[in-house]
Amino acid sequence: MPSRKRKEGITTYPRYKLKMYKFGLTKSAGDKEYAKGYAESLALSRAGGYGIYKIAKKKAEGVLVRRGVDPLFWGLYKAFVNELVHKVFVRGTDTVEAVINAWSRQGLDPGVLAEIAESLAAEVVEVPEAPPRG
Repeated sequence: MPSRKRKEGITTYPRYKLKMYKFGLTKSAGDKEYAKGYAESLALSRAGGYGIYKIAKKKAEGVLVRRGVDPLFWGLYKAFVNELVHKVFVRGTDTVEAVINAWSRQGLDPGVLAEIAESLAAEVVEVPEAPPRG
């Protein structure tokens, strides 16, 4: 049975925020202020994070098409994009070169990886920080 692709709609943000508010209430034993801050923080992080990865994958697809990469390998390149965005742009725990080297050792073309990384550097924005707990 084919899986259905989730789509972000106009009600996605408020529904997710409400769901996290309810979860925050149970986690904090009914503290409404904590639950409100918790829900807002998670909703902002989710909204910011989703956009980053979506933009990055679209940019990578453009490079893959332009370079004539076989669509059978696109999943590997998209996994590279996920790791690159997460480790370099979001967390800042690794360098672009280190991630490219790791994936090129797995058989991906380092030239294509470098071109994807260059195309992402200008487009990816930082995830908003969560408000402090208190």
